[in-house]
Amino acid sequence: MWPSAAGYPLYELTTSGMNSAGAGAGEQNRYRVTPENFRRDNFGLIEVRWTQPDPVIALQIRDLDGAIATEHRLHLSELVAPTQPRLPESL
Repeated sequence: MWPSAAGYPLYELTTSGMNSAGAGAGEQNRYRVTPENFRRDNFGLIEVRWTQPDPVIALQIRDLDGAIATEHRLHLSELVAPTQPRLPESL
């Protein structure tokens, strides 16, 4: 999760290309919500489960067989903009 001038959290899902496994080994990122990088070939998927009262958004990294390697879930209600937009302190 990234801090945001918008007043609500921003999430980014970054995956490797299908042929770049192992790239970026040892990279540090203080905003990472997963314990570590997934180092094998993978692809990303964003799944929204609309059937729940507060829909669940699943940010997934999957291996080449389609199995979930890592996942971060959040509720749609967490992505609500504030009533008064905040302006950046500097441009």
